[in-house]
Amino acid sequence: MAEGPVIRQPVVLNDILRNAQATGPATAASFQGPMLLNDSFTVAVDTTNVWATSLGGTGTFARQVVSGRPLARLDCPAGADKALCYSLKPFQPPGAASTTQDIYQRVTMEWLMAFTSVANIDNTQMVAGLNAIGAERSDINVACFCLASDALNTVTDAAGAETVTVVGGDAITLTNFNRYKIVMRNGTVEFWVNNTLRNTHTANILAVATQATIGLRSEAAVTARLEFTDIRCWLSDT
Repeated sequence: MAEGPVIRQPVVLNDILRNAQATGPATAASFQGPMLLNDSFTVAVDTTNVWATSLGGTGTFARQVVSGRPLARLDCPAGADKALCYSLKPFQPPGAASTTQDIYQRVTMEWLMAFTSVANIDNTQMVAGLNAIGAERSDINVACFCLASDALNTVTDAAGAETVTVVGGDAITLTNFNRYKIVMRNGTVEFWVNNTLRNTHTANILAVATQATIGLRSEAAVTARLEFTDIRCWLSDT
């Protein structure tokens, strides 16, 4: 008997690349869940469906194209300005109590980011990571990269109890674009820079609804800015 036609589903190359980058080598037990955030700012910043902002003074959040690269810019053009953005889609991160019976065991956030005039950024407020809604560095329930004495640090905070660690290892030129990544799973938070694991926190891990958050304030009488792009956040089961 002649066989009928074989119907093949189209394969989208971008989907293959995105999944490979997000999950690494495929394994039988690995499953990538929902993509919570995926924005390369190829069009105007979407503050209706993707992003919310918390701005102060003359602070702004807008799309820019620099040397052909689209990116988002958090700008504080005057002293004591505030520019903070966070994803509109919240999620419940896997905490220390998650078990193998929970479908999603891990949340990952990664992005490219460059500082300008690091000394002009208010270290007590700069934040980049997985935080409670609209949280700055001085707020509770954060898991983020931050600044201390103008050096890159990592912090986890659960209801006000904190763990803060300086980022060691090879020097990082913060004014260059670097690849940052945060992985949270089973009561552990890993902090990666340029594909190298720099810090691991196992204490004071937030367990409340959270969002991808990046923001800063400028010091008095100076300007400051953060630029970032290719930001994404997803869930997976391992």
